[in-house]
Amino acid sequence: MGLTPTEAAHLARRSGFNADRAIVSQLLTFSSRAAAVSWLVDQAGQAPELPQWHSEAKPIFRDMEQAMRKETRRRMNRLNKEMVYWWYETMCTTEAPLVERMTLFWHNHFVSSSQKVRWAPTMLRQNQLFRSEALGNFGTLLRDILRDPAMLVYFDNQKSTKRKPNENLGRELLELFTLGEGNYNESDVKEMA
Repeated sequence: MGLTPTEAAHLARRSGFNADRAIVSQLLTFSSRAAAVSWLVDQAGQAPELPQWHSEAKPIFRDMEQAMRKETRRRMNRLNKEMVYWWYETMCTTEAPLVERMTLFWHNHFVSSSQKVRWAPTMLRQNQLFRSEALGNFGTLLRDILRDPAMLVYFDNQKSTKRKPNENLGRELLELFTLGEGNYNESDVKEMA
């Protein structure tokens, strides 16, 4: 049995961000609920067009004069805003709403911030990771996020050394991302670091 119009609209809202008419119409064409859900999941292969600056290298401030540093900081702020607008537009116009909804879910689960990372291409790379693994294996995503440059910067892992390992990422991995508070001890955190 296929979906009713009310069920199709509900599924579109729950798997995306709204009850887009085109998606609701497509969902109504399937003869079973399972086929409709499979179609939503199969949309995962479609990737959005990336901003022009997506692969730019992060500027190195120590090589710059004061005026150039100021201008570069302005550009970094502008690119961070462009990144946010690009993602909003992607969420609103995607033909793969379930993937974008899960990309947002993983972004909220594996917290990081452009205010700290400060380089939009690095945040975009993380966004692409969430999108590519949106409907995939949690273990794979977890392994990849622990190597993600935005996550490493966000939890100050660039300051970690062999003699003095930074425990921020290890602690958050255990507390926020996987096991939860009370399900690990300090020696686990040290081992993770």
